[in-house]
Amino acid sequence: MRTPVVHQVACILFALFLGGPLGVYGQEGSDLTGRILDSRRHEPVRGALVQLRGTGHYAFTDSLGLVSLRGVKPGTYVLEVIHQNVEDSDTLQVPESGNLDFNLLVTSDAVELEPVAVSVRARERRASDGRGTGVNRMTRDEIRRSQGPGDDLATILQRGVTGITVSGKPTASGVRCVEFRPKGSTRCNPPVVVVDGVRIGSPLQYLDRTPPQQVASLEVLGALDAATRYGTGTGSGAIIIETRRLGAEAADAELPPVFSMRRYNWNLEPGDHPWAKTFAGAALGTAGGLALTLGFTSHCSPLNEVRRSECHGPKATLASTAAFVVPLAGAALGANFFGKTEWSNGVFGKTLLLTSVPMLSGFFFATPHEANQSESGVQEIFGQLVVAVGVPLAATIADRVFRAFRSGSSGEE
Repeated sequence: MRTPVVHQVACILFALFLGGPLGVYGQEGSDLTGRILDSRRHEPVRGALVQLRGTGHYAFTDSLGLVSLRGVKPGTYVLEVIHQNVEDSDTLQVPESGNLDFNLLVTSDAVELEPVAVSVRARERRASDGRGTGVNRMTRDEIRRSQGPGDDLATILQRGVTGITVSGKPTASGVRCVEFRPKGSTRCNPPVVVVDGVRIGSPLQYLDRTPPQQVASLEVLGALDAATRYGTGTGSGAIIIETRRLGAEAADAELPPVFSMRRYNWNLEPGDHPWAKTFAGAALGTAGGLALTLGFTSHCSPLNEVRRSECHGPKATLASTAAFVVPLAGAALGANFFGKTEWSNGVFGKTLLLTSVPMLSGFFFATPHEANQSESGVQEIFGQLVVAVGVPLAATIADRVFRAFRSGSSGEE
């Protein structure tokens, strides 16, 4: 009898793929999970600093605009988003118990640039401008070699660039003071920070909280050279930062994961899962797969005992494999295609694996064989019902449970 084997396989698959995402871990405080999107294009804002004002809770959005702040105590907070030409905020009420999910649409304001004088300089001269001595530019390799455990950008700059000092002078943002050639005053005079050609509104916070792994190069300019390039307001110098492009193979290998979701959070979606469309798509895919395999393997179909007896060896094996795999793949593809939402799709591999559980049972009972045959044909009918209904239903559930954000999703039709 093969029934116990089917049951064992079903139990193992359920334990592997349902146990993980439904796990709950106890911890103090609430978890804040959110997605930061550009309000005009509805695209994710990548690498943005997201912080709760006046607290030590902060994180950076990943390539999908996702961010997570863990262990936040109950209360009302101001959530700030800082990223190049984006500086926005919103008020969040963290509950006494449970976690909080949010979507935040931020506006990218047009950046008005001061008149800039363009000059052509040799690389050797540019490397020595600004201070007159020492190195004022650090490449990616130099940043990596200079970085120690727990070092931030300010520490790396102080260690690798002559003229940069990091002190405990009081600042409005509550972070350390970073200065280029301090003027001796008790007030912090930080340089302008320009990231990928755009001025940062909160330079000290950016230097304090941006992971060094995200930086491709650093360059420090003195007041004169900074004024030549960036106009007024650069009397304390400038720090020019070029970031590493997300998605680059080398960068992805080194950058630590900023956020990892154990299960998809539907509270971050503007709408719910399209159950009816997904089930219809999965049923259509299953029926199409069955029709396709019966059309090409009818002579050796495992669903026909008389004709199957005429086939032996590789032909019979190939026919049996196709009769199982093609409808299964059709159900998963149909569910993922019709279950697509504005910001996410299902995960084909996991949908396929979870859907294989009822497919195994239905295929077992629907296939005529001596060990599983009844005069009334009840078992065969049961197996056919499991394939026709259970497989699309499992694909629908899997598409709902296992989701992934689309990195280039747009809210516009």
